[in-house]
Amino acid sequence: EVDVPTLVVVGDQDVPHVLAMADTLAARLPNVTRVVVSSAGHMLSMERPQEFLQIVEAFLRDANSDRL
Repeated sequence: EVDVPTLVVVGDQDVPHVLAMADTLAARLPNVTRVVVSSAGHMLSMERPQEFLQIVEAFLRDANSDRL
């Protein structure tokens, strides 16, 4: 069981089974943030590194503020 804040990031042009897995995780995890990046595929961190970094940094900032 996962009981910590979880980030699921996926590109909207990723392969169907990865998109389905992201949907499943988002539906089953209790404290999940799901982000879909438009016009991106599977190698999101390489295709759109700045946007990916901003998403991760915002998530970590929010997750840490909840613990303070």
